[in-house]
Amino acid sequence: MRIVTAKVFWGEVRRISKGHIHIAPITPGNLQVHWPEGNVLLDKGKRSPEVDIPDYNALVRLEKV
Repeated sequence: MRIVTAKVFWGEVRRISKGHIHIAPITPGNLQVHWPEGNVLLDKGKRSPEVDIPDYNALVRLEKV
């Protein structure tokens, strides 16, 4: 496993989360996170108004620590 920093930006909002990654066989350019730890990377303002489901299509930048 490797330690990385995940950064997301939504206008003026910036969130940074540190954690471990495991390289797995998924489509290049994708990132899989687990709930509820991955919620910090999701924009709270982009939720389904009907059922309050988050928009899971967040853009994330990973950086080596």
